[in-house]
Amino acid sequence: IYVPLPMDPITNDSNHSIGERQTLDIPLLATNSDDMTSPSFFLCRIPGNRRLVLLQPSLFLRKTALVVVASYALLPLLVYKSSLPGALYAALLVLIHVGVLFVYLYRVRFGALDVDRISLGGRVLGLAVTVWLLTVVSGWQDHEHIGILAAQMLVLCVVHTVVLALLMVAVEIDSSSDDEDDENEAEDHTDLV
Repeated sequence: IYVPLPMDPITNDSNHSIGERQTLDIPLLATNSDDMTSPSFFLCRIPGNRRLVLLQPSLFLRKTALVVVASYALLPLLVYKSSLPGALYAALLVLIHVGVLFVYLYRVRFGALDVDRISLGGRVLGLAVTVWLLTVVSGWQDHEHIGILAAQMLVLCVVHTVVLALLMVAVEIDSSSDDEDDENEAEDHTDLV
């Protein structure tokens, strides 16, 4: 099963051109291909001649799915908290959280994420805010209504996805805008001559 996503024009055998745009076919299930060489997914341009790209989009989707599964695995644990022995409850809670931490850090290329200290500072600030949000959201637990608890888990999953994005979205120098600036300067120069 593949999900077609519009992407930055990078050539790859799994890309299909649609007019001026290209799509990237992302497998929902793991394949034998190496995620480390998968093309990046262009997100947006930001001020300062920079752009945001999602590195390894198929890995990001798989990580997001695993975090959602792990988050919802907490539901039965929270519902039956009072009937479980304390040591078992604590062990399962720690196991799930260590698993999520492993998913967060798996194949993250920290050296490829930021081009300068400003983007690194923004990333660290974003991670601090999302960790604070995780602590706030985790305190919302409504043990009496399973539907409300499930909705609260959905909010928790959204915050987890933001953390994953902060660990997998890279800030790159936008070379395409340099090319456009060079072309504009060349056009201005030819108009003068």
